[in-house]
Parts: sequence; structure tokens; C-alpha cells
Amino acid sequence: NSDTVRLSISDPNDPSAYNISNVFRIIPSFTLTAPNGNLDPNLTQKLKVGVPYTITWTSTSSNVVNKTPNVKLLYSTTGGAPYSKVIATTANSGSYSWVSANGGVPDDISALARIRVEDPNDTTAFDESDYNFKIISNLTMTNPNTANPTPYDVDNPLTITWSNVGSAANVELAYSVNSADFSSAVVLAPTIPNNGSYAWSVPN
Repeated sequence: NSDTVRLSISDPNDPSAYNISNVFRIIPSFTLTAPNGNLDPNLTQKLKVGVPYTITWTSTSSNVVNKTPNVKLLYSTTGGAPYSKVIATTANSGSYSWVSANGGVPDDISALARIRVEDPNDTTAFDESDYNFKIISNLTMTNPNTANPTPYDVDNPLTITWSNVGSAANVELAYSVNSADFSSAVVLAPTIPNNGSYAWSVPN
């Protein structure tokens, strides 16, 4: 890295015939490799709140002290600039485990998230996610969720329960009679508060 670079050209047979360029700069080049998003929002990375995620990048500049020893990682939830949310300033090692106070990715739910890696001393040297990725709630069904659940009688009450890490206000509940294939699922509660439980009468 340097801000005072010049080039010279001269005649090897006559050093008095020469010219020196104006000053130019050499800066590191970064490539953010993950999360890099996807043009199709259905195929983009989905980072769960509270679950660690490894951010990765490459750099053309060495991480030795007099080159580019550190990088600054930031993120946005608005599809790009401004990148006002700082993740960390860390060693230019090519990877960083994103762990916030909740034990993983922060509770900043968005479908328009992007990450930026930059030289902490020169913000003109940077790269960012090519497309948006998602930060999503971390939902876990807790009842029913046993390996071999007891059969439920038609019309019997069943309290559905779940746990959640993240600030999603509402959830949708649905059931499928085709195992994990929910392409033709029946929605039993389209929008209910994300409070961890729902009383359901088992259908016929």
C-alpha cells in the first residue's frame, strides 16, 4: 500500500532523457466470498439469528504489518450503502466467525442484508456482497417433535409449541400429510403472535 508511488521512463543510453509520472496510489484488493448472496432471493444464503456464520474473503495484499494486517467488516440491512453497522476489525486472515452477544448472527432480521470488507485505514479499498442475503429468525418446533410421537385422536386438543431466537413478531403454522413435503400444506394459522404456543384441535 502506498500513496506516493511514481513511475519513471528513461533512455538506458542517455539518463538525461527521462520522464516521471504523477503520483498515484496502490491499494489492496479484496473479494468477499461469503456471504455473497444470490440474484434469486429464494436461493440466497439464509443466516439464522443466534447461529455463528463464517464470513470469508480474499485479499491481494499480504497481512504482514507493513501491508494490510487488518480488515474492517461491516454490514447493511438496506441492500447496500450506508454500511453503518460494524461487525469487527480483525486480522486479514480470510475468515471471521460472526458471533454477536446472542452467540451468533445478530437479531437484525432483513431480506436485504449485505456485508462489506474494507481496509480500516483506507475505505476506498473494499468489496461487498454482490447480492442480498437474508437474516432470519431461528425457529424450532418443540411439540410435537418426538421421533415416534403418540398418535393424536381427531378433535383432541394439541398445544403446539416452539422456541425462537429472533424478533419476528408473527409466525405461520401449517401441516402436511406428505411428511416433509409442504408444497400442498394446509395452513392452520396464517398469522399468529410469535409467543411460543398455539392451541389446535386435531383435524380429521
